[in-house]
This record gives sequence, C-alpha cells and structure tokens, in this order.
Amino acid sequence: MSVARRRRASLRLAAVAGTVIVLAAAAPAWAQQSGGVSAQIDDLVIGAVGAPGKALPMYVGAWDAINPKVAIDVSGLAGVATVEFPDTCSTSGSTTTCPVPLDDDSGIATYLPLHFRPAPGAAVGDKGTLTYTTSADDVDPYEQQTTVTVADGVDLVALVHDEIDSAKIGETITTRVVTYNAGNRAGDGIRALFFVSSGLTPASYQDCVYANDGSGGTIVACEFDGVFEPDQKYELTGGFQATVRPHAMGFESLDHTLEPLGIASELPDGLTFTSRGGKALKWAPAKSMTNAERVEIDNRDNWGSYYINKVPNTFDVAAVGVAVKGTVGQIVPVRIGVKNNGPAALDSTRSQEPVASFALTVPAGAKVVSVPRETCELILDNGDGSVRPVPAEPGGDYYYCRDPRTFLGVGESFLVEFGLKITSLDAAAGEVSRFATRMGEDPRKDDANHANDTAPVTVAGSGGAGGGLPVTGVQTGAIVGGGAVLLAAGAVLFVVSRRRRVVLVAGEDGR
Repeated sequence: MSVARRRRASLRLAAVAGTVIVLAAAAPAWAQQSGGVSAQIDDLVIGAVGAPGKALPMYVGAWDAINPKVAIDVSGLAGVATVEFPDTCSTSGSTTTCPVPLDDDSGIATYLPLHFRPAPGAAVGDKGTLTYTTSADDVDPYEQQTTVTVADGVDLVALVHDEIDSAKIGETITTRVVTYNAGNRAGDGIRALFFVSSGLTPASYQDCVYANDGSGGTIVACEFDGVFEPDQKYELTGGFQATVRPHAMGFESLDHTLEPLGIASELPDGLTFTSRGGKALKWAPAKSMTNAERVEIDNRDNWGSYYINKVPNTFDVAAVGVAVKGTVGQIVPVRIGVKNNGPAALDSTRSQEPVASFALTVPAGAKVVSVPRETCELILDNGDGSVRPVPAEPGGDYYYCRDPRTFLGVGESFLVEFGLKITSLDAAAGEVSRFATRMGEDPRKDDANHANDTAPVTVAGSGGAGGGLPVTGVQTGAIVGGGAVLLAAGAVLFVVSRRRRVVLVAGEDGR
C-alpha cells in the first residue's frame, strides 16, 4: 500500500466513522510534558449471536515519549463481546497492552486492528464498555472508554479501498466492489451509490440511474435483488467501470457506499436521475432467502474507494481585463476575472477550496465605488512587507477575489462586477492577475501558458456610456457570451470561513 493511499484511506475512514484523532495533549497533566501518547476508537455496533463479528481500528500515535503504550481493559465487555488483538500485544488477566509506535511525521495514521465478536449468550440491546489507557515512562496515564452494542440485523461492510498511480485520457478503469455481511441476518438486495469525480465518465448499466452532482461529477444509484447471507463475501462481477475524460487532471476518484435495499437512505435531494441502459451488473455468489428482520446495524463502514493518483494534463487559466471607456466623473460597471481555456478542468470538489481566484490592481485613473463583498477582499499593506485582507470596501487599490464554486469547466469563467468611477483619462493602467503577487502567490506550475496570466484594465475617453469589452491577457477581445457567473447569495459564508488565512506575508502561498 502506498503512502498516499494509506494516508487518504486512514483519513477518509476516520471522517466516515466520525473518528477524531487528537495528536495533542489529551489530559491537563500533559501540559508540563514534552511528549504524549494518543489513542481513539469509535463506539461500535456488532451483530447478535450468529454474526461473524467485525474489525475496527484503534488509531494510535506517540511523539517524544519513552516506551509509549496503550492498555486495553475488556472486563466491561463481559457477556457482551469478545476482542481479538494483534500479535504484538500481550495479555494479563482482562487487560491487553500494545506498544504504540512513535510518530515519524509521515502523515500516515497508525492503527491497531481489533476484532469484536458477540459473546455467547449476548442479547440484542446489550451494551458493554471497553476501557483503554495511554501512557509512557515519561507521560502520565490517560483513560478513555468506548461503548460496544449488540444489535440484530444486516451489516454490510465495504471491503475494497484501492488505487492506481496513473491513468491516461481515454483509458477505461475498473474498480472492484466487494461487500461482507457482518450482521446476524440476511439482507434482501443491495443499493449501491457511486460517487464519480468530474474527470471520469461512468459506464452505462441497466441497473443504475445517473445524475450530475452539480460540481462536474456524477452520482450513480444502482439497485440489485438477491440474498446476502451473514458471514459471506460478495463481489460485483466485472466491477464498475469508468473512462477518463479529456478534461481530467491530477487526482480522480470513484467512491461507493452500500446499503440494504429495503432500508436504503433517500437519494440526494435536488438531483434528476435518468436511465442510460447498457449491460447488467451482477453480484456473486447468492444464496437462498431467510426470514429476517432487515435492519442495518452500522452504516459507518459501508464506504469503499478507488483512486487514480494522477491523470497527466494541463490547463490554461487566462486573466480577463477590460477597456473602460467614458468621461471623467462617470461610473462604469465592469466585469473582470479569469477564464479557463482548458484542456483540463479545475476541480477542487474534494478539498472544497476555491476553484479559481484573481487579484485586481485598480487603474490610477479610476476609483472603486462598488465591490462584491461576498467574493472579494480588500488587501491592505501592513507597512512591514506583509499584507492583510479585510472586508471589501470601495476606495481601495488592490482586491483579491475567490470563486466560491469548486469546479470550473473548460470555457467557463469566473467574473466579478466592480463599479469604477473615472477620475482621469491619461493615468496609468491597472491589471487583473490570476495570482496575487502582493500575497505571495506564484504562477501555478501546471498552467501551460503564463503569457496570459495578467490582463490590463485601461481607462480612456469615449464621449459615451458603457464599460467597453473585456480583454484577456493576450488581448483576444470579448469572451463569447460574456461568461457571466451569477454568485450564490450564501457565498458570504465562504469568505467568513476563510478568515483563518488572514495573516499573509510575502512568499509561498502553499496552495
């Protein structure tokens, strides 16, 4: 398993399960200590007697500690569940002690696989407590607990988290989909939900319906009949296929969740699902139906993944300036920003970072009288070589604007309207730049054409009204159709959420 794969898988698993790994002082006593030990395991639901049980990771970590360890006491699980530990652990009575490896700064989550099974005689609804204590020779003990509950029903577990290093444009990839019923009841059918990133086109299957997710990707919902017995593994024969699209670039993914068909959650709101026909998908093996109550025990482990770490491609994002024409004293609305010329799309759906941004240096012959606060900030000079963003107000000379969307397709633009009051017809021009030099941003290395990273904002007399035509960094004239992007009213929340980036100094932006 590669470093990238292990890092993403562990972080995504932690997110899905609601696990929070706190690699910091977990107890007040640690405040006086240089090192520490961390451990975290979620509450767990397992099937009743007859279920095969399931594994759950305990995430652990240690730093600057001598002989770090975690001691796990199972006495609170008596009559409820049994636990199997890795061979690296040692047991004395009801307590098992496991060494905790020191953090090597790799970013990879370390975990102990613990296997839980229902205890003989455990009844549905029984609960028990697992107590675990972290410590080291130079770190005070810190105790935590997690709850294990016995339930009756189906418990589908997705088993495949896979990846490939690279894929080419036009290549068809196949992801395996494998599930295991860890419950004590048989399931009657499965609903599979596939989340396909924007750079992939899913194959057409007659068992499925398809919808655009609103961010360039596709959501595919597939329903399958059949019986899925406890303690049995099932695989989607032939896998699920997708083809790499021409605008794909960098990281792409195909994730899936699996639920019992009769009690599957509602499909995402606001999307229109349509059929595409195509070949049939089948699960194997399948066994005879049993009379059972169909209850999903624990849906936190129903998620599987397939990653393409890299799709080689480039894009060309061009700055869009404007030639402002009018008379002194006239207020002219202008639309400026950036346009993606392709061939790759810009996609930050996973990171939820702004997909595009630009900076405006206001021309000397104009004054800003209106600016959209929901997407732009005014950048002020601190006087010591650093700058700070503040809420956008008229009258500034340098603004930074971010696109609140997470996908910018080929040919699409991010344009923002400023109101400029003409103060002079013979002053120096301003500039739109797709990277903010005052904030330390450098040109993106994967942009194939830096000749159009900037575009002028000029002011000239015309004797008439109007703002003139937008111009790109290579003076190609108007963007076809204007490229106007209507911004969501809620986008102000994005600006608020970005306040963590308010301390900006010259140098790398780190993006």
